[in-house]
Amino acid sequence: MQTPDISVDHVQNSFSSRATPLLILSFIFLILLSFQHIGCDSFTGSDDPEQSYEYQFDEEPGDWSALFSNYGVGREDDFELESGYRPLPAPLDSTETGFYLSGKNISDDLNMFLKHRISGLQPETTYELAFDVSFATAAPSGCVGAGGPPGEAVTVHVDASGIEPGRIVDDSRDEGFYRLNLAEEYEGEAQSWYRATEIGDVANSRECEEGWQYEIKTLSGGNRTATTDAEGGLWLLVGTRSGFEATTSLYYTEVEVDVRE
Repeated sequence: MQTPDISVDHVQNSFSSRATPLLILSFIFLILLSFQHIGCDSFTGSDDPEQSYEYQFDEEPGDWSALFSNYGVGREDDFELESGYRPLPAPLDSTETGFYLSGKNISDDLNMFLKHRISGLQPETTYELAFDVSFATAAPSGCVGAGGPPGEAVTVHVDASGIEPGRIVDDSRDEGFYRLNLAEEYEGEAQSWYRATEIGDVANSRECEEGWQYEIKTLSGGNRTATTDAEGGLWLLVGTRSGFEATTSLYYTEVEVDVRE
């Protein structure tokens, strides 16, 4: 019987021809696993715990609503309270809109706020929040007005809470009086809340002698701390408190909030 002639070179060539496709397939499989891993990390964004919420009022996001307080119960007409989406006034672009808030301050400290609830955060967890608020204001700087300047005496405030901002009725006066719950329940003193939440005023860059004309103003700050509710939600509050005893009319154009655990 003749023994087959099997050389070393023949064995090596045979092994190489079979092993090469296996090596290639293994290499491709490892590459696919690597891409899959990278894609998952990118999607979760686990390295960046900060979340940003940006709202532009060029169209109606129906989950923002107006909240007026510090005025007599049933006296909405006397205070000429108005709110809603309106085109921006001249000389601004009238094809764009803002959330309009207006009121006549005859109570010495009328509040005009916007509120909105965000969700998807961790339940009952404390977060830090920083705000950027943009609005159109016609009040010039350095004017004199009843009760205070029309610009500097109308202060801007921001806050966040696991409790929905709302009105409570103060019965200590002859007539019922609406007050802001977050302020009244803040460490037992409303004035402390107003000081803690103030980020600026509504005075624009024009001098008083230049007259009233709308322009966009942006304020940043807040650095508020708030704890979410049991569903992982927080209420945002943005608005003004007036010491100017006349009418203030603002158009909110954008609100941006950075939230970090």
